[in-house]
Amino acid sequence: MEYIIEKIGMSRTIAVPSVPVTLLRVLEAKVCSVDENKRALVSYVSGKKMNKAIAGQQKKV
Repeated sequence: MEYIIEKIGMSRTIAVPSVPVTLLRVLEAKVCSVDENKRALVSYVSGKKMNKAIAGQQKKV
């Protein structure tokens, strides 16, 4: 299983010795189509208003 993630920052653990860690957020995504080369077109919410081209692609799915 694969996920689309977004890096949101860096932090450190509280334990001794402290270890640097990367903070990630898993994005909710929807697979729209898969082509013959096994590449997927996915959509996810980015907080911006969709333009007409993206809305038309989503309407097909």
